[in-house]
Amino acid sequence: MSNGNKSKYVELWQRFLPKIIQVLPDCDKNMHHILLNSYEFQLIGNMKNYSFNLEFLDGKVSNNISGSAIAKDLATVIEGSPEAMQIISSGHYKFRMDKQFSLCICKHERITEMILNFT
Repeated sequence: MSNGNKSKYVELWQRFLPKIIQVLPDCDKNMHHILLNSYEFQLIGNMKNYSFNLEFLDGKVSNNISGSAIAKDLATVIEGSPEAMQIISSGHYKFRMDKQFSLCICKHERITEMILNFT
């Protein structure tokens, strides 16, 4: 049952969290796609566009997600998970959901790391 104070997508993201945690350690080698159920999102909120971008840099949200309740709630769930935070506490992780409800998760090298590796 939903808590009136809780953001509306938090419970949904909590159900997907185990799969997200499962793929996070391998994100530096491969981009991962998790196909989500569009019906579940549409039951919660009636929006035209559910896509978003969410980035974490060293465990902190690094992009502006103020316009996306879905991204904010995913960030809340990730930040509330010690296991997820341990993995993303170093590095640049990107979470992107497209219009087909595919959640893409990847880890990017930071520019400074690439420069150090180049020299």
